[in-house]
Amino acid sequence: MDKKTTQLHHYHLSQEAKFIDFGDWSMPFSYEGTIKEHNIVRTSSGFFDVSHMGRLEIQYSQIEKISNLICSELIDIPTNKALYSIFTNEEGNALDDVIFWKFEDKIILIPNASNLDKIKSHLTTHNVEYIDKSEDTVLIAVQGPDTIDLIQERFEIPDKFSTNHTENYLYARTGYTGEDGVEIMANNEDAESLLTFLNVPNSVSFSPFEKSDSKKFFQIYVKYLLKFNKIKKDFIERNFENPLIKNIYNLIKKFNISEKIVLDLFDGIESDIKESIEFKTKRELLVYSYRVAGTVGLMMAKILKVDSKIALRSAVDLGIAMQLTNIARDVVEDSGRNRKYIEHDFIKIKETLGIAELFYKSSFKSIKEIPLINRFAILVARRVYREIGNNI
Repeated sequence: MDKKTTQLHHYHLSQEAKFIDFGDWSMPFSYEGTIKEHNIVRTSSGFFDVSHMGRLEIQYSQIEKISNLICSELIDIPTNKALYSIFTNEEGNALDDVIFWKFEDKIILIPNASNLDKIKSHLTTHNVEYIDKSEDTVLIAVQGPDTIDLIQERFEIPDKFSTNHTENYLYARTGYTGEDGVEIMANNEDAESLLTFLNVPNSVSFSPFEKSDSKKFFQIYVKYLLKFNKIKKDFIERNFENPLIKNIYNLIKKFNISEKIVLDLFDGIESDIKESIEFKTKRELLVYSYRVAGTVGLMMAKILKVDSKIALRSAVDLGIAMQLTNIARDVVEDSGRNRKYIEHDFIKIKETLGIAELFYKSSFKSIKEIPLINRFAILVARRVYREIGNNI
């Protein structure tokens, strides 16, 4: 079966994009190298074609029906705000995590590409009226620390996690890559004008917004490495002149957190900021997952006043399970960033998800120890990540 393509496919071809299969889609992956393009988005600005994602327009008259189907309160959030939420079925299982853009007269619902038909069917089943704009529009995410300065001459910039619009564009500022940025929805006939304004030669991370060369990238890498090394050194030497270290030690004392847990987390961060990673054994994978995520689960459990040793071990297991799910989900992207946590093949991905499932099962023991006020959020996160693994 032929793969689907976005409305900007011919543009990507004209820029000699490298394509990969992404579910049912053929998507542009890289133009001049993923490391270069990644660094541009982290240090300047670039854009992504995310038009494979769904775009459903819903009138205000349907807002109460929608609110009954998600885990958040859409009615009460202010106009011109964005909302991240989850659709669930009658059993409480996650159907999809989505974004809502709320405007004065309508709502734009953005489901994930693979779940668009599922969400449309769910809305129809519950008599929610919508207009599917997915094929008539494009969705472009402009991301990076320089983005706002570069586009504000044409777009009135909203607050973070807020929305705005012009005559031709609807947009929000969610910064989904972890950098600041806006996601812009435009009718197909306005896409060329938008691309001309952005003046970007490709759709994934590379941009003439770039003000950097490889020397600058190296300088930035060294800068952050040195900054991290100083934080770690100050922590080990208990340099309380550094307010960050003082705050960390205050938390350690208040919640009886072992210093070794923090040092384990530092070791995980240190391995993540290397220029390349390649694990050879399952032990390396599990140790890494503990360091970058199990430690966080353990510290959160201590902050939530969980005392049972069994429950604390289960909190570690939940962090490890979620990290393994992330690794299985992002194996293609990670390999393009010189991060080879597991082999890029179906058997290894399936094996990794199988290990994650064992940790998910073990993690349930800690849930009953978590204060009721926080328990639901932890359960939702656990269920969502578990469903991500099931859908891979």
